[in-house]
Amino acid sequence: MRTAKIARIFYLIFGEIQNSLNLNKTDVILIIDDATQIREKRVRLRRTAERACVRAKRRLLASTHIKMKIAICYPPIKRGGEMPLLTQNRQFKFTNSEEVRIFPLVMGSAATMLKEDGHDVLWHDGINERVPMAEYKERLKKFRPDFIFLETKAPMVTYHWRWINEMKAVLGDDVKIAMSGDHICYFPQESLDYSRLDYSITGGDFDFIVRGLVRHLEGRGEMEPGVYHRGGNAGRAKFYDLNSAHITYG
Repeated sequence: MRTAKIARIFYLIFGEIQNSLNLNKTDVILIIDDATQIREKRVRLRRTAERACVRAKRRLLASTHIKMKIAICYPPIKRGGEMPLLTQNRQFKFTNSEEVRIFPLVMGSAATMLKEDGHDVLWHDGINERVPMAEYKERLKKFRPDFIFLETKAPMVTYHWRWINEMKAVLGDDVKIAMSGDHICYFPQESLDYSRLDYSITGGDFDFIVRGLVRHLEGRGEMEPGVYHRGGNAGRAKFYDLNSAHITYG
């Protein structure tokens, strides 16, 4: 019914144009095609201009704020020679398979957002890269991060507490460490109490939240909701519109 009504309206418009301008059907079709092409060109130009504005804004931000060295970390902590499957795996388990390598999408989004904010980002996924722990730590020490971000789950959290404490001892208290994940969402204060962690990040959109946290540390805005720290917390995490990420590809 709706399709028939639209077709009827289009037919009436078509007839009005033809009668008003004394044109044949072929001429009217050409006019409509030209108008459609012009509209499509305008849409493409507007989208191109919007992308150019986003890129220009990012370049401006990158030139006017302090660039930080940020490490996105998945330490290759083994148990009985097996690697933990931390990302996108609700039924957590360890594996000795060399084939299972699940890319952490939300962390990847976080790394991209931080890089597009002008920071020097180290993607340090020791689990998927199957890097020995000694080599993993050495690479991190050479990078000398200002900020470390990692993800945990309940079976791994105590391992991560020890790793965080060790990194603080090696890199110093100036390096800030934040952690997210399912367990953190339920018990954000626990990791602050039992380790030298600086920030617990709750909520599923932790890519947006960690970007907001880093901007806050630079002095650009308030603490993002969903962040717990030793001085309290910034309130309950909110939901974010993925389109607002404005990630550019290519």
